[in-house]
Amino acid sequence: MLSKVNIFVFLMMFFTFPLYAQPLNFSKAYKLYLPEWKEISSVREYETDISAIKVRLKKIDDETFVVLPVHPNRRWGESLEKRGENGLVGKMTDTDRVSIKGVMARGEAAIVLEMEGKFIKPNKIKGQVQAKIGHVAIKKFPYRFRSEWGLQSAGEKGSIDVSRKVVYEGVLRKPMKATTSTPEEQAKRPLQSDKSIKTMAKYKKKFRHSLYMCSTKNLQKYYDILLDELFWDEIKYTPGILLLIDHLATLEKVDQKRIADAYVRDGSVNFFDGIPYKEIQRTPPLFLILKCSDKMKKKDLDGLKNESERFAAMFTEFSELPKEDLSEMTPSEFMIAVSEALTEEQRKAYYSQSPKLRDYVSAAKDQTLKALYPFHAE
Repeated sequence: MLSKVNIFVFLMMFFTFPLYAQPLNFSKAYKLYLPEWKEISSVREYETDISAIKVRLKKIDDETFVVLPVHPNRRWGESLEKRGENGLVGKMTDTDRVSIKGVMARGEAAIVLEMEGKFIKPNKIKGQVQAKIGHVAIKKFPYRFRSEWGLQSAGEKGSIDVSRKVVYEGVLRKPMKATTSTPEEQAKRPLQSDKSIKTMAKYKKKFRHSLYMCSTKNLQKYYDILLDELFWDEIKYTPGILLLIDHLATLEKVDQKRIADAYVRDGSVNFFDGIPYKEIQRTPPLFLILKCSDKMKKKDLDGLKNESERFAAMFTEFSELPKEDLSEMTPSEFMIAVSEALTEEQRKAYYSQSPKLRDYVSAAKDQTLKALYPFHAE
């Protein structure tokens, strides 16, 4: 039998041992319970509905995990710079407390979350959340809220008891009736996001053709122009900024970054910092993909090399060039350097396939580039 001393030690260990040491089950699905915030409010406190968002958890180390949405259309990230890349970041402390922080992006809006809570039982967390809502590109978040949140295993019966009460801390404003945006603002938006275009590219040929035929004439025309430069198998892995560049280049400079931030969702908006959008737009995309290949995700770069013979051949020749010389080059200088490394057969094949390359060479003032592509005179 246990002595009184041993029983006392056992009880002390039981009550002081951190609950989170009973780990979250990373093989299970979870539900994240959050209020449905109003973007503006005319009162300091109100009640709202609670959403149960299905999520999965990914363990990073003994103290850190990532919260990822199951639904593919949700974009979450650890910060405004990394939204849609790594998910919300969770930290477990040396007590029973947990914090989860990150950004949820919704179109041109973003919600910055700071959640603090504690385990009320294994696989079940409850606490307080501060949410700030604002514009994803402008990075101003005037609408602030405090409320409760919860996380529990999706297999558990019933939902966690999260209060529907919200405390609004922003400027009080009377909600206006929803109105449609002006035709001028609508015209600034691309017909598709890069993610929608990539999703289309991943479908089987027959289904993709059916979707194409059901698309509007304007969208079909956009796909046709895109397919003049890239094959569907290349589009699956192409940096999103290049899939929307033909539209973004038509916008006023003041709108370009704002719209790109809202509709390019793969993190490639900053791949070509300092290069005007019109310069990106007129440059043949395979050269631009080579130029930013060091910034791309390895799975995308490997996918391109595996599924595009012409890109794989260009990448092989590109890989032999000294990278320190290439990094600071303008697109025009970069094209010349890479083109010199390609065989005449490779240059001729790409020239015949790419309207942008033909236009670029024809308009070039540099005779070096014209000499590398003498086919324009044929």
